[in-house]
Amino acid sequence: MATDTKSSDRTQGSTSSSTASGTPSRVLVAKNLSAFTSPPKDDPDELIRNRLLCKGAILLVAGPTGIGKSSFDLQCGISWALGKTAFGMQPTRPLRSLFIQSENDDGDVYEFREGIFKGLGLTTEEQAQAAAAVLIHTPGRPTTRG
Repeated sequence: MATDTKSSDRTQGSTSSSTASGTPSRVLVAKNLSAFTSPPKDDPDELIRNRLLCKGAILLVAGPTGIGKSSFDLQCGISWALGKTAFGMQPTRPLRSLFIQSENDDGDVYEFREGIFKGLGLTTEEQAQAAAAVLIHTPGRPTTRG
């Protein structure tokens, strides 16, 4: 539900109230376009250069089955775990990644991983570093490190 309020009322920050059941509810917060400022040159929230991905955000890759989303995603995750550029996207530092996927079984993921490790020419140490920084979750199965 939207109500007509003065601009200054909408930009005062987030407020919370409770519903009749005592459950907290949230009020939509809006800012005037002029309230947005340029991020700092070395923005600590930036994960992928040019603000392609920042802390608190997600990166969603969507497309038809069989187009290569999983291979693309995993190659990005492996490269970014090593602080390396993938497909022109440069991480600000080595990153950890969590993938939530439902199309591939464990054998598929194994084959993707091995093909990417070989294709990128990674050393044993780089493979271990990347493997420790990339988690893959398939709904219905627990996520474990390993």
